[in-house]
Amino acid sequence: MRAKLLTIALGIAVSTAGSASAQDAGGPVLESVRPIRGWPGRTLVISGRGLPADPNAMTVELDGTRMTIDSAHPDRWLVRIPAGARSGRIVLRTRGDGRARMLTGPVIDVGEAPPRAVVDRFEPDHGPPGTLVTFHGRQFLTDESEMIVRFGGPPARIEHASPIELRVRVPRGSRTERPSIEIAATHTTWTDRTFRVDAHVALTGLRPASAAPVGAQVEVQGAGFSRRASDNSVTLNGLRARVVDVNDSHLAFVVPVGATTGPLVVDVRGVGREQWTEPFVVAPRIASVEGGSMGARGPTFVPRGGLLRIHGDNFGTDPGRVWVALENNVRRWELTVVAVSPSLVVAQTPRGEDIEGELLLGVRPDLPWGYTLPAVRAGPVIVTRPLSVGGFNPIEEAPGRRVIVWGSGFTPVARDVRVLFSGVPARIVAASATRLTVIVPNARSGPVEVAVRGRGTARSERSFRVRGRAAARSDASVTR
Repeated sequence: MRAKLLTIALGIAVSTAGSASAQDAGGPVLESVRPIRGWPGRTLVISGRGLPADPNAMTVELDGTRMTIDSAHPDRWLVRIPAGARSGRIVLRTRGDGRARMLTGPVIDVGEAPPRAVVDRFEPDHGPPGTLVTFHGRQFLTDESEMIVRFGGPPARIEHASPIELRVRVPRGSRTERPSIEIAATHTTWTDRTFRVDAHVALTGLRPASAAPVGAQVEVQGAGFSRRASDNSVTLNGLRARVVDVNDSHLAFVVPVGATTGPLVVDVRGVGREQWTEPFVVAPRIASVEGGSMGARGPTFVPRGGLLRIHGDNFGTDPGRVWVALENNVRRWELTVVAVSPSLVVAQTPRGEDIEGELLLGVRPDLPWGYTLPAVRAGPVIVTRPLSVGGFNPIEEAPGRRVIVWGSGFTPVARDVRVLFSGVPARIVAASATRLTVIVPNARSGPVEVAVRGRGTARSERSFRVRGRAAARSDASVTR
């Protein structure tokens, strides 16, 4: 249906030799010819489907005059209007698989080539990219698509065109050179004077390129920066950042506390301002978990089914965009996110088993292109039963002998555990989450206490009996 509509719209007729049809499977289809006006030497673009990739397999004629084929592809051919050609219908003749086909396209209006543009003057004669420049002269075209204006770089955007005046915007990437005006891919005119491209702010790269958390240093590559740090202003979603290093093509800043994802803008005093092409993503940062600073000497303990409180920055407010997990070399456990604020995430741990793993937190920003931030890691975190002392084996022993204290909520980090026999510290030989091997101190018989950093203290329900306690040391002389 689409091919049929295109055929009707373009007035293309198809004829074949024998019983073959151009609409047969694999047959060439002519879809468009652009432009439909031209002059000798002008290139036309023929678009279609199934066109021969071999120029020798097809001829193109304009009102009976054979055209020059510059390139051939299955979906596009480039041909030139020959000298002496007249206005008329364009015809493509193909032969393949023993079947000849003729595709007739639209009528091409052939006339004289437009004259070369004449530039009398332009103003202003300098400015940064974005400057609006007016050219005065004659023999300009009113069809903006038929003209290309350059300032020593990429094509400029033409905002107004008349036979005697052009207004164009200097694009990024322009250089200090004589501007040029190309007319219909036929004539190019250079001005007598040079347009000076003034210094301007350009942002060409970021490192890291994806995202950075609060407190991280970000490097900006570009041009037009001032070597005086105070002349350079950097804002993230409207919040100003501190510039820590700068030269002509490099600027470094620190992501400030309170920064959120949004526009990154660099403003240089006396030069200009520029915004990065995409929103700058401020990544989440974990500052502490359960009130204990991450990276401290021991892991963070959470009881089974307990709440893990994660403090930091840029978590957002939507629980549906935040995920929390614990991971070790064996497996990964997903936690249930209970509440989210920009600086706090509360997640509930699983109830059914003890877990020891690294904490992972991820945030999916609300950005149009579905950007996904890498997970933030911290830890370790141990999920276990609440701290308790279940008992000891043996139930009595002499000072200096080994005893195993068993329970839950312990830690394998021995320096974060204290075991007390009637208030007297015992030396820990080995530690795990459920067992502590200790040396019985010279203490009175009584309950055994276990204190774990960040988890509190638990006491056994029954007393441990110390046999043969050394009589030379009085109770008052025991150092705790």
